[in-house]
This record gives sequence, structure tokens and C-alpha cells, in this order.
Amino acid sequence: MGLLDKFRPKWQHSDWQVRLEAIAQLEDQATLARLAAKDAEQRVRLASLDRLTDQAAVQQVVDSASDPLVRSRAVGRITDQEKIATVVRTDPERMVRQAALEQCTDQQLLYTIATSDPDMPLRKAAAQRMSDPPMLARLFEQSTDWEVR
Repeated sequence: MGLLDKFRPKWQHSDWQVRLEAIAQLEDQATLARLAAKDAEQRVRLASLDRLTDQAAVQQVVDSASDPLVRSRAVGRITDQEKIATVVRTDPERMVRQAALEQCTDQQLLYTIATSDPDMPLRKAAAQRMSDPPMLARLFEQSTDWEVR
């Protein structure tokens, strides 16, 4: 324990376990988002994410966290389909894209991923999420990928 720990808020304590306990009392969404994205301890990041209720704060974590596990869990809590689509199309981490794909309801985007994404497991997952009969028929007719069909 550092000397400054006595004067700081508990969520800034040098001991991750103290920070973890402090999160249970923390309500400030901006602080929770910052902890979820940047804290050195993954358990603190995940606990902070669990306390977030504001969609903008959750999106901030998706945009700024370096930990793919934290980002994928954050994506699982986003409700805005446009933001989900952006993550599906552009995130560099398969785990994060997979989490976004599981939230995606845009049939055209699912079709596009199923037919043209370079990542086979994501193509297959996108095809499995499709529910629009005409698009499924088109996928079956046009796809040369037997795993996707």
C-alpha cells in the first residue's frame, strides 16, 4: 500500500482487490467506463463493465479498451444495430466481432458477412444467424462455401 492510497478514492487504490471492492459502491458512469477500459487488472475491468448502465459509456469501452475479452463483453451489451454493424465489419479481433455478430439482426449484413468475410468461422456464424427465407435461399444458391451452405 502506497502512502498516497490513504488520500485517494478507493477505486484509485494501488491494490486491485481494494479497487474491486470500491466498484460495488461506484455509480459514476464515466469513472466506471474508464476503469473498464484502462484498469491494469482484468477483474477490475470486468466488474466495472458489469456496473455500467449507460449505452454511451458501454460504447466508450468498446471503442477504447485494449482487452478483447472486455470489448467482446461490452459489445454484448450494445443495443444500437448501427454500432454493432460497425464492430462486426471493422474490429480487428475475432472474439469481438463474434460477440457483435451474436447481437446482429441486420439480415443484409449477415448475408454480406456469410458470403464475403475472410474469416470462415464468422462466415459460418453469420449464415447460422440468418432468418430471412429469400436471403437464405440466395445464400444457398450463390455460396460456393459448403460450410456456409
